[in-house]
Amino acid sequence: MKKILDCALAALAFALAGCCSTECGRREPPPGFTVLFGGRESDMANWKGVTTEEGFDNPVVRQAASPEKRAEMQAKADELARQHWHVREADGVLFFDGKPGGYSLATAKDYEDFELWADWRILYKCGDSGLYLRGSPQVQIWDAHNQWHIGSGGLYNNQKNPDKALSIADRQIGEWNRFHVIMRGERVTVWLNGELVVDNAVLENYWDRTRPIFFKEQIELQCHGDPIEWRNIFIKELPVVKIDPERVGVCSWSWREPIAGVADEMEKADVKGIHLALGPFLHPDGRHGGAEDEKALEYVKSKIASGEWKLMSTMIGTVGEDYTTLETIKKTGGIVPDETWEENKKIVTAGAKLTHELGAKYMSLHAGFLDESDPAAFAKYVERVSWMRDEAAKYGVEIILESGQETAEDLAKFMMLVPGVGINFDPANMVLYAKGKPREALNALFPWIRQIHVKDAIETAEPGTWGTEVPWGDGEVGGRTFVAELEKLGYSGNYVIEREGGDRRVADINLAIERLVK
Repeated sequence: MKKILDCALAALAFALAGCCSTECGRREPPPGFTVLFGGRESDMANWKGVTTEEGFDNPVVRQAASPEKRAEMQAKADELARQHWHVREADGVLFFDGKPGGYSLATAKDYEDFELWADWRILYKCGDSGLYLRGSPQVQIWDAHNQWHIGSGGLYNNQKNPDKALSIADRQIGEWNRFHVIMRGERVTVWLNGELVVDNAVLENYWDRTRPIFFKEQIELQCHGDPIEWRNIFIKELPVVKIDPERVGVCSWSWREPIAGVADEMEKADVKGIHLALGPFLHPDGRHGGAEDEKALEYVKSKIASGEWKLMSTMIGTVGEDYTTLETIKKTGGIVPDETWEENKKIVTAGAKLTHELGAKYMSLHAGFLDESDPAAFAKYVERVSWMRDEAAKYGVEIILESGQETAEDLAKFMMLVPGVGINFDPANMVLYAKGKPREALNALFPWIRQIHVKDAIETAEPGTWGTEVPWGDGEVGGRTFVAELEKLGYSGNYVIEREGGDRRVADINLAIERLVK
């Protein structure tokens, strides 16, 4: 019903704007929309060329290139576009000649969620074109009547999700058609000439099928070697979920800096929130920072007391962890090994005391792999987590377990056995350990989620190995969609950025902050 209402309201908006028929020529955009192309040469400032040279039609390649390289390739693409894309101001049309060497035209601006109207027409039988959304193919345009007998508007390059139009709503060759496209997150709805042809379908990432559609990218008018005309292209950016900067923090170990360096990076990034590793002050392990002295700890306390830092939580590591392989960490991780349990108990006590002293409510840790296949080992695991809960509670601190080394179903069953323990939900860990889909896990685990680690990853193609960590929004977690679903559930806690992979930590952290709050 909502989709029907949306379409009706949009059609009414066009009527109010002065024209609703696809046979009209130049029109004014409806309220709230801006002009991408309205029939004038000056509108070409909203567009840029695309080139296939060195793979620069691929957003993955473009995003990885240096600013200098991007500028160089864009200059080549723009020159190409000037040769093959032409404006006819007399009738308000953007014409692609279809000649060899010509290629697609892209918006000068990148878009997240949006609503788009666009008129188009094919000029010859068997014509073929399309509309790329966030740099990815495509909302299909082709000769539905004389060649394919499948309607335009379908998400042609999908493999797992719907790829065909629900019906043939195309007009005849040489007649104008109108697209109405709504894209929210990874889902796309398309009307063609007022008829629903794609119903809220997921658009897959053609360029890298291990990743969801790009977080933010350009819209493209596709070249497919055939002449095509466009007109009346209007867009409205849709609101996306944005997180209050007060709820955004960074894990202190993500920067791989001593505490003074962490302070510098936090100031540069204009972020106050911190998930503080206590290891440097209690039991340095290298993974979460080198040893820090009493002076450094006093410095941390002063930052918190002054309000320059917002301490969102603390984190402790455990003794003897070996991340060489999945098997080694399964044996050595967290509180599982008997030979390190007594030493780890001391760390829990010291960590809870220091967490209380610093004024934080939550203390996180990796408790190790949750394995129900061995009843005796599982019972011991429950007993040890319960002990940590009770020990931390003496100091007014709640233990929150870093998730992801187990399925959501197994973790939910375990959490019911240890009331008073929370979850530091790390969506990337589920992907890295191939334990399920993070967004599907939210409903099952939500009652226990106290904090979110903002981390993203791509699942491995080789069973028995880890996946690959990637910048937030570029992996399988789903970025903005994940956050939107979490907020819809009523989550009001913090989002703490963790970056443990890659060589561009500072840039990746800043990107995650931008994608959360802007």
